[in-house]
Amino acid sequence: MKNKNLRHVLRKVNILKLIFPIIVLSASLTLLILNPMDKNIKAVYIDDISQIGECYSSGSHYIQYTANTLYYSGVDYRINGKVKARVYYSLDSENSRCYFFIISADKLSKSGEAAGPINLNARLIHNNNMYRSIIASLSDSIDFAPQGLEAVCSDILISQYDYAHGFGTYYTAALLVVCVFFGIILLIRISALVFPSFSPSALCLRRYGVRKELFASACEEFGNAAPPRISGLYLTDSFIFHITGGSADIIPIENITWIYTSNEIRHFRGKPRINSTLCLLTESRRTYRIRRISKKIAAEIISELQTKNPSIMADGAAD
Repeated sequence: MKNKNLRHVLRKVNILKLIFPIIVLSASLTLLILNPMDKNIKAVYIDDISQIGECYSSGSHYIQYTANTLYYSGVDYRINGKVKARVYYSLDSENSRCYFFIISADKLSKSGEAAGPINLNARLIHNNNMYRSIIASLSDSIDFAPQGLEAVCSDILISQYDYAHGFGTYYTAALLVVCVFFGIILLIRISALVFPSFSPSALCLRRYGVRKELFASACEEFGNAAPPRISGLYLTDSFIFHITGGSADIIPIENITWIYTSNEIRHFRGKPRINSTLCLLTESRRTYRIRRISKKIAAEIISELQTKNPSIMADGAAD
């Protein structure tokens, strides 16, 4: 009785291979669009700088704010000796508080003079080390006691620089990379579904000769193959086919160089059980493994393969 068409079998395998990239791509797109971490990474608009304490304590660490006037503190933020940002400050006369802003160097003039009004997307940062460094530097420049400055300054830094380089950007970028990567994988697997000759197992045939010719021969021989020795294992004159739920291997017999069995002891419900694996090594140094096979059937397959290709080396067992 004729087997199913090999192309049809490969399509079924490729359909199963679509499940994982579809799940990952769908989840990534959902996270990208709905953004369950929206509260933490979405900028909240505030019109009064005194609101940053309430925003930070409620878990909203990104803000939109228009600063009317910013004054250069004389403190620079350097990485590897290069100025990446400058520290500015703004005075809230109503509450007698001073707020520090970390602004990207390319956003304001190089002279470091006062600026404003300026629209900011910024990240709220509670960093004691950075805050105290700014206080210490500023107190030296204006000859004012650090304790006195701390009493009138907010310890929550408003960083426009870290908004552009913060978690929200990395989070979005990572999701975009995942979407692109699995989108490409999905397109490749859809192509393999529509055109089975571009399935991974069919493409591997190019290692052994002209791919189109080998695949055409494989399709013809598979359709007339004898019933499988074990589930999914077919032997023909020129090929051995190993088909499982999630993969399909097409192995030209003339390209097999070595075949052996490997035994493993596994415990099943507290009892040891020996499982054999038939291993086939090809000229391209790729190893195919047919697992959970009895020693008797493994020996029969080895014998038949050596009959078809006497140059195959074989070991009865290997550890």
